[in-house]
Amino acid sequence: MGLDYKKDLTNELPKHPKGITDIPVDFDFNEFKTYLLTNPLVRNVTKTKLGHAAVTFLSNSAPTSVNSYAVKPSLLSILRCKMFGHITNKCQNETKCPHCA
Repeated sequence: MGLDYKKDLTNELPKHPKGITDIPVDFDFNEFKTYLLTNPLVRNVTKTKLGHAAVTFLSNSAPTSVNSYAVKPSLLSILRCKMFGHITNKCQNETKCPHCA
């Protein structure tokens, strides 16, 4: 019996959605984290294994930008795109998991 991924995602929506953004070349991670945390919607900022910034929000949905930096929505970290047969550099989904972002 196959899993209904849409149903599973709906039932497990995060309380605090996440997004992924690039760390600008003129910032080191800690400076960029401090800058993003000045936004009242930002709960936390962590660095991903691939060197991006993972932003956790206090709102019900992840905004498309924070302090003028573009943010891509992120899937739950337990649901990697490889579950859907994606290869990281071939993933064409608008919503990215931390692995594919």
